[in-house]
Amino acid sequence: CPRAETNFSLSRRFGATSSMSASSSSSAVAVEKTSVDFASAFCRGILCNWLVCMAVWMATSANDNDIASKAIGVWFPISGFAAMGFDHSVANMFLIPFGMFPGAEISIADMIFKNIIPVTIGNIIAGAVVFGGSYSYLYGALGGHTKD
Repeated sequence: CPRAETNFSLSRRFGATSSMSASSSSSAVAVEKTSVDFASAFCRGILCNWLVCMAVWMATSANDNDIASKAIGVWFPISGFAAMGFDHSVANMFLIPFGMFPGAEISIADMIFKNIIPVTIGNIIAGAVVFGGSYSYLYGALGGHTKD
């Protein structure tokens, strides 16, 4: 894609990508995310989306008039999944191509079959079963609770 090559060369010319450590670290992240086996990527997807669901739950349960409490409620779980290296399919749709752009030896098929598919399945299991199912069992119809 000539436009992408032009944008990359312009950004390098003006210093946006002049640090080799930044491009090598983004490549290393992309390679690491596509190097794990299916089960590991699946489990990392479950753990990640459990934290994402927790962030959404904490933000929606915070006081509607207090944006700071909503921001803090989101910040801790999202920072946690990023710091622990868990995988979220949508975040990886940015991070892996971002690492491929400076030269990581990863194909589109590697990205899809070694990361996006197992992580997406894990994200769905976490959102629907682990978080949604347990919440419904504890407080909703699955646990036999009725509205008063």
